[in-house]
Amino acid sequence: MRTSLKVGLAAGFALSAAGPVHAEGNSPIFGHATFQPTTLSQNKDVVGKGYYADIYGYYGNYYSAYASLYGSQGFYFKNSSYYSYAGYYASYASTYYYYAAYYQAAGA
Repeated sequence: MRTSLKVGLAAGFALSAAGPVHAEGNSPIFGHATFQPTTLSQNKDVVGKGYYADIYGYYGNYYSAYASLYGSQGFYFKNSSYYSYAGYYASYASTYYYYAAYYQAAGA
């Protein structure tokens, strides 16, 4: 093992043995800004909305871009296999957009 990795592991073990880290309400890192840390019971009440919609929307855009790329290459090179790949990617994009819309409506 390299020395820096050993030191990093040792520091990690030392910090983990110290117990959980709690934020200070007046941390000097943030200057004069203050905040109120939440308790564990308050953290359980926090519900994120839109995570799955964002993920599925991202992959919908991702596959849509590939469909566009292969569609233009098929047009440029006059090659049907590019169009075939464009169709596959468009199908994937459509599926991911469907799930994104579903989760957007569900608020998840």
